[in-house]
Amino acid sequence: MWLGLRLHIYDVKEVSNRTYLINQETGKLSLVSDGKVIELPTYKIPEGKMLKVSGSFSEKLQFKASTKQVENKVYYILDLEGYETQTKDSTGKIIRNRVDFNWVKPALEKNKYDYIKLQFLDKDGFMLDENTINLSDSYTNVVDFSGDVTGLKYEGSFSVNPLVLSKAASLQYVYRIKSLSDAPK
Repeated sequence: MWLGLRLHIYDVKEVSNRTYLINQETGKLSLVSDGKVIELPTYKIPEGKMLKVSGSFSEKLQFKASTKQVENKVYYILDLEGYETQTKDSTGKIIRNRVDFNWVKPALEKNKYDYIKLQFLDKDGFMLDENTINLSDSYTNVVDFSGDVTGLKYEGSFSVNPLVLSKAASLQYVYRIKSLSDAPK
């Protein structure tokens, strides 16, 4: 069968009863089907795409989340800490006031279904993928110099379709934190 191609620049491969041609000069891949050569599209997966989001809840908790896509995996870091405000004293010095964090761990143990869900959106606001981080599981305590727990750190990864997530332009969150009702007034 003559395909009208210079075969010396093509590497011919048989895979699962299909014939593929790999152009040695350009690297393009084609499929031979019913005597026709069909050039397959090439997709570029971005390297190390990072997205970030932060927020606060009822002036009791605040968080920062960052994600990094590497091929078909997204790695995330979520930092949860007591809500912080900054004021200036009469001399202009900045004073940081942080809400007590001691209530958080017992409240999360009682409310095992509390979560923050990270959602990946395209440029038009459509959700492409999401991942739920359960707040009562797999965290590391963040402590201050006196040994008091001032925050929780969550780290992990999940699998994604890299072609879909390559279109992600922003990150947003939704949450269910019933534990906030246990926060001091």
